[in-house]
Amino acid sequence: MSENQESAEIEVKILPEIGEKPHQPNITFKKSLLFGTQRNFQYKWFSQFKWLHYNEALDKAYCFSCITCIKENLSLKNFSKAIAFTYKGFNLWHKGIERFKLHENSIEHKEAILKIEAKKATPIDEKLLIQREKQRATNRKCFMMLLENIRFLCVRNIAFQGTDKENSNFYTLAELIGKYDSDLQKWIGKERGSYMDHKIQNEILTLMADRLLHEHIMKKIHDADFYTIMCDETTDISNQG
Repeated sequence: MSENQESAEIEVKILPEIGEKPHQPNITFKKSLLFGTQRNFQYKWFSQFKWLHYNEALDKAYCFSCITCIKENLSLKNFSKAIAFTYKGFNLWHKGIERFKLHENSIEHKEAILKIEAKKATPIDEKLLIQREKQRATNRKCFMMLLENIRFLCVRNIAFQGTDKENSNFYTLAELIGKYDSDLQKWIGKERGSYMDHKIQNEILTLMADRLLHEHIMKKIHDADFYTIMCDETTDISNQG
């Protein structure tokens, strides 16, 4: 192998260094003499071809997408056709627009774009899991708000029910809180699991009462040396105790 052939072989195998996005500096670009005319890279090309990556040291343009595809081992079926914008670099500025359009419409470039986008894309099952976890967190937050709603009414000895559900203290208080929390507002509208129903409210009240009895009142009784029981009575509408 001759020295020239060996240099060419090495040149082909070396890709330019790139960052996380194309290098597109707004500078005075170096002029080169091409066919008797001074030519240089044009800054406006960056807006037309978003994938253009400019190497200032070499004064060459590259395809950021194709290089990324090769560097990340996503491969290209026939990268040799894109070699001018990957390994060698492009600097025939008098044919800039023409060659950029050819490369952009090439099968190799389109393949690189698709493979990069596919790698970035989140798998469907992972998206569904993320969405499910997000919904679960929202449901929990809204349910805890309704628990606070119930606790508030209990502590202040305020009746839960009204003439109908929409006019009940529980529902109107939840609606008031929902004005400041869009998640709760949507949640109430959907009535998830009928949590706004009085039967569910009664179940929650029973659970709260059991917990209060066993974790607080009974503990105080067990810890006390002495305790008393006060009894009172009241009569119902029939005047019976």
